[in-house]
Amino acid sequence: MSAEVKVKVTRQTAYRAKRAALLVLEGSIREQYARLRNYGRELQRVDPSTTIDIKCDFTNINKLPVFKRMYICLGALKKGFKAGCRSLLGLDGAHLKSCFGGQLLTAVGVDANSCWVIAYAMVEMESKDSWIWFLELLIKDLSIKNEGAGWTFISDKQKGLIPTFEEVVPCAHLRFCVRHLWTNFTKLFPGKVMKDQMWACAKSTTLPYFMKEMEAMKVLDEEAYNWLTDPDRPPKHWSKAHFNTNLKCDILINNLCESFNGFILDAKGKPPVTMFEEIRVKLMKRIQMRRDKMRGIHGNICPKPRDILEKNKVKAVVDCISTMNTKKRKGQKSPLITNKLRQKAKEMADNQKKKISALRALRAPGTKLALTRSRPQQAISTPTSMKGPTPTRSSQRIRQNSKAVGK
Repeated sequence: MSAEVKVKVTRQTAYRAKRAALLVLEGSIREQYARLRNYGRELQRVDPSTTIDIKCDFTNINKLPVFKRMYICLGALKKGFKAGCRSLLGLDGAHLKSCFGGQLLTAVGVDANSCWVIAYAMVEMESKDSWIWFLELLIKDLSIKNEGAGWTFISDKQKGLIPTFEEVVPCAHLRFCVRHLWTNFTKLFPGKVMKDQMWACAKSTTLPYFMKEMEAMKVLDEEAYNWLTDPDRPPKHWSKAHFNTNLKCDILINNLCESFNGFILDAKGKPPVTMFEEIRVKLMKRIQMRRDKMRGIHGNICPKPRDILEKNKVKAVVDCISTMNTKKRKGQKSPLITNKLRQKAKEMADNQKKKISALRALRAPGTKLALTRSRPQQAISTPTSMKGPTPTRSSQRIRQNSKAVGK
């Protein structure tokens, strides 16, 4: 910078200039906290369906109230989740990097193509009381009834979150993030073999496969088997074989919240009003960008599920080739198996036939197999009519003895 403006600028001078500029743009920390209520009212004025809840400490009557928590659930995010998202919620907490500390609690759902942010809140610390306050407001916004029956929550077993589920939504299904479970597992049982076996247990889709993988874990390390079968870690919270099938979603890791925390990494170090506004603007731009992309997509399937479906179609055609008549008749729809998939399956079948014929040629009687590495093709391709079988040592001895007897 000094070379560009041809002025010597020290680090302290640049720091003071930056601080003065931020003070003009954002105001002081005291002004930021004083504007929180006005900021919430402005959000509700723009969208009346937005939910804002601010909690302060009024214990000291002689002083001004002290800010503790603020909950925000934008009306557009609430309506979008109810319109087309699964009944699965990921909960997580992240530390704020401002000078006053605190934590940001988030609730993220799953839409047709990726994650969908629902609500977020700034709290003084992560505890059972703060999670109960956050979850009760979230349940009210999403109209979750019957104590969470039919809903699934996935988390990293944050502080106070498990007792909160038991108190607020006792009928809901709970899942533990296997990524964090593996982090604790590998501290006690390191090594790639143990890691792969642990993930094999988590990814088992049926009970027989799960029992098989658990027996393999017991053979590898009985202490690791006892650690996984501990009552505090029941398999219904981390294994696909025990998941509820009504949800039709088999995610094992809480990447929903992790990706959102990485998305707002810069905003977590700013004052409260600036942080909330930057999060809102980022979410608004992200939704609009996706909307523009989806306008060019034709069909009822989103891009990511479509890619997975195409891979599974190719795999299904390779594993099982249909022998039915796939010709299109008059008044009949196009066959399900496309020409491209049929051609690829035919090529793989031809390659398999060539391998089988090559193996049969090697195993044919009278064909000499090359036992050495030198010139193997010449030894295999020599026909029996041009060259007889190679005599063994025993046959050579018999011929020598017969000649000696004749003499």
